[in-house]
Amino acid sequence: MKNYIIAFSSLIFLVAIVFGVKSCKEVTNAPTEPKFSNPFIDDSTTVKVYRVVDGDTFEFIIERDTIDVRVLELDCFESRRGSRLNEQAAQVGLDPEVALIIGQSAKTFATNYLVGKTVSIVRDRTQDNFDSFARLLRKVYVDGKLFKDTMCVQMFTVECYR
Repeated sequence: MKNYIIAFSSLIFLVAIVFGVKSCKEVTNAPTEPKFSNPFIDDSTTVKVYRVVDGDTFEFIIERDTIDVRVLELDCFESRRGSRLNEQAAQVGLDPEVALIIGQSAKTFATNYLVGKTVSIVRDRTQDNFDSFARLLRKVYVDGKLFKDTMCVQMFTVECYR
């Protein structure tokens, strides 16, 4: 009887080890990717465009927060009158009213092109993470193409950086 109890206890112990090892294996094989992508620190993530502010700036929403993204390597004319628009117009030798029309056209084009789409935003580690207005600075890809290239082809920009 004593041998039976020892054998039974040994069998239970072996079963516990096998299941314990299997459980550990399942834990170590768990995916290492986070379920939530953090656009503030991740090098690349996707977001759904909520609203376009200007031809080179858009917003997306995380929970209840609206986050601004400034498209890197792109400088579109402002879509409202002001000193910044006047500076941009002077930079390229345009009348501010002409620059305003181009800026408003850029905003309209970007709105039609981006709003409601899921886009990839990619951090360029040679640039700051945020600008002085607390906007994320990111390269933006739409359907695998750089958004700034699309805007440059459309001629809505003050300057396109290469």
